Amino acid sequence: MGTSTRIIGIGLLVVGALLPFGLRFVQEAPLLLYLLPAALLVIGGFTFYRGRQLSARRAAPADLTTAGPGVLYLRAFASDPSTVKQSLYPLLTVALLSGLTSDEEQLVDVLRPFGRMVAIGQPGEWLPDPGAARVYRDDNAWQATVDEQMRLARLVIIRIGSGEGLQWELRHARAVVDPSRLLLFCARLGRSKIQRAIAGAEDALDLQLPRPHGAGFYRFSAAWQAQFLRIRAPLLRRSSYKPLRSGSMYALRPVFDQFGIAWTKPRMSKLMVFAAVVAALFLLLFGLFFAAAVISSL
Repeated sequence: MGTSTRIIGIGLLVVGALLPFGLRFVQEAPLLLYLLPAALLVIGGFTFYRGRQLSARRAAPADLTTAGPGVLYLRAFASDPSTVKQSLYPLLTVALLSGLTSDEEQLVDVLRPFGRMVAIGQPGEWLPDPGAARVYRDDNAWQATVDEQMRLARLVIIRIGSGEGLQWELRHARAVVDPSRLLLFCARLGRSKIQRAIAGAEDALDLQLPRPHGAGFYRFSAAWQAQFLRIRAPLLRRSSYKPLRSGSMYALRPVFDQFGIAWTKPRMSKLMVFAAVVAALFLLLFGLFFAAAVISSL
């Protein structure tokens, strides 16, 4: 069900993106026809997101009491992408497919060699957000679950933000997690939001964090000295569909080495290579025309 729904969503996105080019050849088309591409993009974004949710529901673990996750991913529920935002992404971004895959889904891809990634699900949600497998606990049991999984997980990642629950998780991680197993994920946020998030993390962990330069991860030494690992990748290895994935792979290479896990260089992006070739040809042609103009003026 999830796969077929995603395919339908992709089809709607492609039609919505290409339809404006076809409308250029239609004379005196009704106004509603010009609104159709935007409607198809929104419906396609919603359908694609719903398909990912349906697939995520099948992947949710029923019980985590006997085995811990490879990666425990903790975050404030407010950082989860909303259905409305996911549906509108194709209209809000220049790159049509950029943003259709969430930060969490891309982190799951990057950290797959560490084992399955597990997160605490929002109580009462009908479908889980795509990404880490969700485990659900009521308000009286979630802290005990987090404590148990923090102790068992190979790697604990906390996305810094705001919220009392997140502050408790940060304080508890300082108490029970070895610093070599803890990463703080610093997503790209506005200046004021990131300052508040870092201040809250510093207060909860009782330490100083270097100021970030863009999105990245904080890792810690045995003495809780923080190091910022910036998310960035070489130009030709960046992806417009999964913009976080390649940069995270490069940022987290020291963590792979620390755990003795083989690190694989991200593949070159065919789209970026094509864009680079087109840009090079354009510059070459511009240079030839300019040189010809100079010569003819002599």
